[in-house]
Amino acid sequence: MKVSRLIAMLNKQNPDDDVCALVWLKSDYSDVVDVDKFWTELCNEFDNCENVCMQGSEWIMDAIIEKSDGDA
Repeated sequence: MKVSRLIAMLNKQNPDDDVCALVWLKSDYSDVVDVDKFWTELCNEFDNCENVCMQGSEWIMDAIIEKSDGDA
C-alpha cells in the first residue's frame, strides 16, 4: 500500500478515535538485506493476502467478545 492511500483512509476517520494498526516500513529491514529490489512486490502480495487481514480481524473480534463477556 502506498503511504498516500493509508493517509487518505485515515483522513476519513475522526482524528480523536482510537484505531488498531500495524505498519511495516521498508527502512525497518534495510539493515538486514537490500529490500529495494523486492519491497514493492512484497507490499502488493501483502495487500492481496486475505490470511493476514483475516487473522487480525479474528483476533480483534475474539478480544472484543472476550472482554465483553462480563457485560452481557
